Amino acid sequence: MRDTTPTLRVVSTLAVKGAMGELGARFTGETGVRLDIDYGPTQAQISAIKDGARGDVVVLTHAGCEDLAAAGILERTVDIAISHVGLAVRPGAPRPDISTMTAFRQALLDAHSIARSRVGASGLFFGDLLERMGLAEALAGKVKIVNGFTGEAIVRGEAEMAVQQVSELMVVPGIDVIGRIPKEAGGSTLFSAALFADGKAKDHAARLIDLLASQAAKSVLAATGLEPR
Repeated sequence: MRDTTPTLRVVSTLAVKGAMGELGARFTGETGVRLDIDYGPTQAQISAIKDGARGDVVVLTHAGCEDLAAAGILERTVDIAISHVGLAVRPGAPRPDISTMTAFRQALLDAHSIARSRVGASGLFFGDLLERMGLAEALAGKVKIVNGFTGEAIVRGEAEMAVQQVSELMVVPGIDVIGRIPKEAGGSTLFSAALFADGKAKDHAARLIDLLASQAAKSVLAATGLEPR
């Protein structure tokens, strides 16, 4: 018998994967609609959409949603949460002080290897940050560029330290998440949800966005390392 259960396709940044597990299950329980979620680095997802990838709902950076909306691809952008770039190390390793820019700079210099993402928002930010801090040349041989979750490089023994959105670091078991980098460094990103303008399931898609932006979702977002809007 053919499965006729309705399904929504969601194109999403990795930054909200932790929250989407619980919120997606809640949505399916309330509506009977399943979610087919394609997770990937933000810039890779935006490029794929510009190249023709489509679905029903996106969860991307606010800037990315606005750019795609201006092109007529998305509509009804709703802000969900702010994500902060953070740092993680191996369990049991000394926890570096990153409470100030001076301490953070020293922690980076002391690290033997640092994993950053290739095309995620945090990876692009971190590459620019090292330039601004004057550390790009000094750390060139230490930075390991990886795809997906940078914390997995720690688990595999390929890196001593990982830099990514705190919410993305928290998804990876077996690492010690220190917390966000100093506010003065920047690295805070607003993430939003939006509808595909040519989506076929607008009612269900709108209901999912309503859930992601609801008061009920705030505790889930906060528990997974995000700052709810």
